[in-house]
Amino acid sequence: MVWAVAKGSLVNKAILVPAALAISAFVPWLVTPLLMLGGAFLCYEGVEKVAHRYLAGRDETTTHKQELTHAVVTPNVDMVALEKDKIKGAIRTDFILSAEIIVLALGTVATQTFGLQVTVLIGIALLMTVGVYGLVAGIVKLDDVGLALAGRPEGGFNNALRALGRGIVAVSPWLMKFLSVAGTIAMFLVGGRSSPTACRSCITMPRRSSPGSGRCRGSQARSRHSGRRCSTWSSVSSRAR
Repeated sequence: MVWAVAKGSLVNKAILVPAALAISAFVPWLVTPLLMLGGAFLCYEGVEKVAHRYLAGRDETTTHKQELTHAVVTPNVDMVALEKDKIKGAIRTDFILSAEIIVLALGTVATQTFGLQVTVLIGIALLMTVGVYGLVAGIVKLDDVGLALAGRPEGGFNNALRALGRGIVAVSPWLMKFLSVAGTIAMFLVGGRSSPTACRSCITMPRRSSPGSGRCRGSQARSRHSGRRCSTWSSVSSRAR
């Protein structure tokens, strides 16, 4: 199951890296609205997870657990096919999270050469995929490692290994629950903070002032309260005199 999501994540990165470069080069104004939509979707996913946790009926939860238990003890059951909907949902969420991270990373190298931008984005995409899903695969196999250690023969140093294995088996379910809660919180944090961060980090086109204009524009506008001219226009005027 982890491998299926990891493959989907690689496909996501193969789409997102060239798309981010193209959007930043040709339609940079589109970056912020897209990040806002992605943030809203992440918040929606987080609310859905919380709502399902507290609103789903006990019968539905019990039935799903029984199906998973039967699938685990039955060798010929395809777990990927059984969890097809969850895999699709995980790949969809990975797409949004990856898009947020790639665009923010692109903002940090916006002034660099195109070749460096491509190199940085590809490196970050591969690091995210290998690092995250490698860690997930290791966590999923923790209980197997614990069972293997707990099943070692008694005597000497093996007793310590057996105790360590029993501890790993006991801790694994709580670790999974913690990661589930932490993942939901992360979705809210990324979704809620993506838009302001995007406004500061995304690439914006330079603002051009019309020739011969005697007024300051943008950040150089006349102060409403003090009535003083901006420093840039003052320096230009003094040079003209």
